[in-house]
Amino acid sequence: KKKIGKLKKSSSYGYPQSMYDFAMIYLDGSIIKSDRNKAYALLRQAAEQGYIQSKTYLISDKLMSGAAVSAKAVGDIIDIVTGNR
Repeated sequence: KKKIGKLKKSSSYGYPQSMYDFAMIYLDGSIIKSDRNKAYALLRQAAEQGYIQSKTYLISDKLMSGAAVSAKAVGDIIDIVTGNR
């Protein structure tokens, strides 16, 4: 519980590695209650800072969320990778 508190605090300071780690904990839901919205907010914040693991996760999730990738989805992916989102 102490480690979760430290991770939450460091992610609130804007450390992208902490944001990513805390997002994964939110997605997993075994340590704290799962919260997809909070997880994705943290992932987007870390990705905006250029954190590659967050970008990779968001891109993978976008690709896996549908059988076909639309032009909009491709544009979204490009925006995430280039930091325009």
